[in-house]
Amino acid sequence: MLCPSCACENPAEARFCDECGACLEEQASPAVAEAQPGASLEPGGQLGEGYVIERAVEAGGGVHLYEAHPLDSGEDRVLVVGFPDAGPLWERQWELLNGLEHEVLWRPVDRLEHEGRGYLVGPWPGLESLQQHLAGGALAAEQVARLGEALLGGLEVLHQAGWLHGALSPEAIWMGPEGDPLLVRFERARRLGEPCEEYSVVQGYSSPEAYGMEGGVLDRRSDLYSLGAVLYSALTAERMNLEARESFFFFPRPQVGGAGPVIEVILRAVERKPERRFESAEQMRRALEEARAQLREEPRETSHSPEETGEPSSKPLDFEVATRSHIGLVRRINQDAWLECRLGACERDVPLQAHLVVVADGMGGEAEGDKAASLAIRALAHEIVERFLTCTVGTETSLLMPRDPAQRNALILKRALERANRTIYQYACQDPSRQGMGCTMTAVLLEADLAVFAHVGDTRAFRIGSELDQVTTDHSLVGSLVQMGHLTREEARRSPRRSVIYRALGTNPEVEVDLYERRVAPGEYLLVCSDGIWEYYSDEELLEFFQGSPEPESLCERLVQTCLERGADDNATLAVVRRPADSGGTRSRPD
Repeated sequence: MLCPSCACENPAEARFCDECGACLEEQASPAVAEAQPGASLEPGGQLGEGYVIERAVEAGGGVHLYEAHPLDSGEDRVLVVGFPDAGPLWERQWELLNGLEHEVLWRPVDRLEHEGRGYLVGPWPGLESLQQHLAGGALAAEQVARLGEALLGGLEVLHQAGWLHGALSPEAIWMGPEGDPLLVRFERARRLGEPCEEYSVVQGYSSPEAYGMEGGVLDRRSDLYSLGAVLYSALTAERMNLEARESFFFFPRPQVGGAGPVIEVILRAVERKPERRFESAEQMRRALEEARAQLREEPRETSHSPEETGEPSSKPLDFEVATRSHIGLVRRINQDAWLECRLGACERDVPLQAHLVVVADGMGGEAEGDKAASLAIRALAHEIVERFLTCTVGTETSLLMPRDPAQRNALILKRALERANRTIYQYACQDPSRQGMGCTMTAVLLEADLAVFAHVGDTRAFRIGSELDQVTTDHSLVGSLVQMGHLTREEARRSPRRSVIYRALGTNPEVEVDLYERRVAPGEYLLVCSDGIWEYYSDEELLEFFQGSPEPESLCERLVQTCLERGADDNATLAVVRRPADSGGTRSRPD
């Protein structure tokens, strides 16, 4: 069965399209479809008074592309874009494309109506779409950089005019004879700030915001995310199935030798959090220009270093870890808990080593918050050790475990927190007096210089070097207000509603786990802590404690002591991790 939206072939019994998710049951019968306006044009048919259709090129989202030749001009062929009807979408596209001028943006020269359908006609865009081009293999790193620079020039013009493209993908980009790209499809373009009544996604290329995640507000950075995904496909010839992994939105680091600088730009563009991406098309274009310059300077290597492949370095890194928990000056019991494990295994003479650091903060008061934190720590430890031992370096003994270290460790942590959630919830269901018990938790699994974080609630994780990077986002009322721009972080820190949590382990049968990834450079720290620590410090104060390379043990002592001096009306628990400054090896990926 053909999908009416994207023309993808689906099994006869399918209810929804495998490619775009459209409802197939709404497809009209052939007899009705022939009578409706907007039917596909047949080869040899005439469009209006001036064009003869040669062939249908693409169909998707209700918009069809045709190759045609004009009857009264010297052009060999033209591109015809057909819309479902001669309505607002058709008018909008004409307005948009005629108001912009850039060599990368396709521009129609004629528009007409034919049998109830609207058409735009313009120059033939090139040889084939980027999607078709990539069927022959990936592009070289320098080609990818040039492709990105050209497209970003077009996006600059689009964004400056107040528009978002909204559907960047290899299908929307055509390649000319000299490898020059042309953006052809704009059917999902809309004005910046225009309310989004429904989310429309391009599988594998749409940003998390297009799925309603990360606040659900599309802006320029959403287009940059999609372009990053396009460049990722161009470099690897792979299309990411992000929809199946919407809880992570992780892109595995491409294992492409000699492409390191370009990879860094791509990975920043596809960060899940919009604030961690490039701010503008111009900023990303300059970064690609610098990356291309670095490609010319760096010697080509036949072997892949850990920086290029994303694999942890073979030499284990001996992180320094210190932990501390204090009941505080007000609470009757300490409902916080921490866990620190050094995991090591060797199978068939292949060693595997990692560090696990966890902080949990019990909630529920008399409803056994301390028990919830204890159950969570134990359930998590059991799951991680079990999953960890299914892996060896470079070889998975379980077919269900991803090969990429970031994906693998993210999946291990996600399953561990989900197991902890089920354990608490099932325990609470045994007695009505336990209803409401739960805990917040932040866990980090370190393998070489790669740190993968899993998070639920308002415990926090920071990466700290010359700057302070708050990795996690609070699942609290004030945290949401900060994310939406209604509160500053300083206002949220002082808010009387800062303890109102909307997501925790154990309060529901299922839980959504946030996952993050960072590289830890030599001399950098990780701080994982409960709200009894972070709420007593501004970002500037907290960063100041870590300057001058202090020992993790002394940092724990000083941070807790300062909380006590400031009143410590909650339990205070933290773990400080430091990568030794002389550990060398792998460089940090810029975020």
